[in-house]
Amino acid sequence: MFLKNIRQTEWLAKYNRALEIARRFYLLLQKGMVGVSGIFLHMIVGIIVYDVFMRYFLKQATFWAGEIATYMMVYITLFTMAWLVRENRHVQVELLLNRVSYRSQKALGCIISLIASGLCFVLTFFGVLTAFYFINYKTPTLLALPKGWLMIGIPVGFFAAAVQFVINAFRHLRIRRGF
Repeated sequence: MFLKNIRQTEWLAKYNRALEIARRFYLLLQKGMVGVSGIFLHMIVGIIVYDVFMRYFLKQATFWAGEIATYMMVYITLFTMAWLVRENRHVQVELLLNRVSYRSQKALGCIISLIASGLCFVLTFFGVLTAFYFINYKTPTLLALPKGWLMIGIPVGFFAAAVQFVINAFRHLRIRRGF
């Protein structure tokens, strides 16, 4: 009996260590995505300033500035989704939540987080399928960028958001049970 408890404790310690490594990797990935979004935001400003300068002062318009800035804006949205969910800064409808008890708020938060994570996992799956489908296609613009590589941000962003919604659901459960 004593040996069995030691084995269970060892297994639990290994499991907790693996969870801690996964948590740290996920947070590093999330911070990296937010950092890339910040860099993209600065690049958009630089691209637009360059485009305005070229167009109005040198009378030479760039054909690529608007397209690149648009793709960067989409990536900013996708890459910051999980961080916004973690910080609880995402769009919420609080009309119902403000009218129920604290315990019910936590239960609803858990249910909503699980539904949102399910939706994000579905969008991740179809995002991967779409990215692979368009891997050999090019955009119908002068840049002719590969569509599949442009769409890879969709499953990456939604997968990170799905994982964060699952984490939030467990947080709601832990608070609800009093841990």
